[in-house]
Amino acid sequence: MAITPERLNGVYGGSKAFVLAFSQSLRQELEGRNVHVQVVLPGATATDFWDAAGLPVAHLPQEIVMPADALVDAALLGLSRKEFVTIPSLHDIAQWDAYEAARQAMAGNLSTNQPPAISPAELHEGVPTCRRSSTPAPPTRRAAATARRAVPTVVSM
Repeated sequence: MAITPERLNGVYGGSKAFVLAFSQSLRQELEGRNVHVQVVLPGATATDFWDAAGLPVAHLPQEIVMPADALVDAALLGLSRKEFVTIPSLHDIAQWDAYEAARQAMAGNLSTNQPPAISPAELHEGVPTCRRSSTPAPPTRRAAATARRAVPTVVSM
């Protein structure tokens, strides 16, 4: 959930994303001080959490649920290897490496004195786009309200 917080509710996903971001900051701040920071990013784990949340773990697809003892073993193995991030369910570590490399590659471009140029087509369409993809940005509440009040206008000459 830390790297895909949108998959569940905002508070749960957001808190997991915070833990990852906080761990990244701690790692940076404590570098060279003989302190190892590890963050474990588990998937669904067979614990009492599910019952407390109102969804018994037995109702989840068993191929996505890791036994708690296996999770602990993987976390401890990651700690012994001095991993910063341990994702017990991720079998292809190259996927994490690619994600992290892409994140680091963007780091120097996240604060500039000017936004990217906007094409005339984008200005004409009036549809803001997310700079991370070509996916249209979700409308703001104001834009949605304005769209509902909009009256079609016909101009003839």
